[in-house]
Amino acid sequence: MNFMYNLKQANNPNQTIVYNEEWIKSYDNYAKLIYEIDSDIYNNQKRFERDVQIVQNVIKKSNIKPISIIDLACGPGGHSVELAKLNPEISILGLDYSNGFLEIAKNRANQLGNLNNLYFENCDMRNIQLPDNYTNVVAMFGNSFGYFSDKKNELAFKEIQRIIKQNGILIMNLTNIDSINYLKPFAEYIVDTPSFGRLVDRRYKIWDSTTKRSVGRKIHLIQDGQVLLDQSLSIRVYTQNELQNLAKKVGFKNIELLSNIQDNKNENLGLMSDTNWYLFSK
Repeated sequence: MNFMYNLKQANNPNQTIVYNEEWIKSYDNYAKLIYEIDSDIYNNQKRFERDVQIVQNVIKKSNIKPISIIDLACGPGGHSVELAKLNPEISILGLDYSNGFLEIAKNRANQLGNLNNLYFENCDMRNIQLPDNYTNVVAMFGNSFGYFSDKKNELAFKEIQRIIKQNGILIMNLTNIDSINYLKPFAEYIVDTPSFGRLVDRRYKIWDSTTKRSVGRKIHLIQDGQVLLDQSLSIRVYTQNELQNLAKKVGFKNIELLSNIQDNKNENLGLMSDTNWYLFSK
């Protein structure tokens, strides 16, 4: 499914963009650039430690002894590494669609040198190459669900449910839909990156209340105006009731809103500045 929006661009403010799933390729081809530009998200050790501790506490309160933990849509692996450090007796499997991010994740883990329980694999969450009932804990950090059409998001959710054992759990961190109206429609940042120097980072956002999608465009430019990356994203943001219906449709027994976390609005966190934590039980 394609979505068409009048979304302002760097060179042609009136050009209509068509959103599709081409954004996936950018996370392979421009992984290092995205990683360095969004260091507030991808290289924030305090957030990793806090988020993983939330997951650890949920597992403990759920009276589950993990046989393994899957970090689905693990990105550059910050959360996976923390999970592996805190759970040395079980396997931690980080899965992501971007080989570029997985390379960064593996390098991050190799720098520590002693995480023999941590593994990374390429994975499309719409078609997870794992057996039924593979694990009893899946964690998804940082609003990593909702990037496809509603139909394909449902397919991904069904796949997640399939690989979880009976009485297992999914812990998911998603954007709080009530915070959408507070998102800035335009923001511009100057970012110093280790590999690309000083860059201009422009962000445009539209909230489509009909489809409940946050449509955004990120344009990263060198200061002389050369465009390094022009990336569009469309993210479906779900209400708790919608998640409840989706969960039951694919076979989860229950969904529970655990907590809401609001981060520093001065950080460049976008949709991840105000998030809800959910627990899905099978």
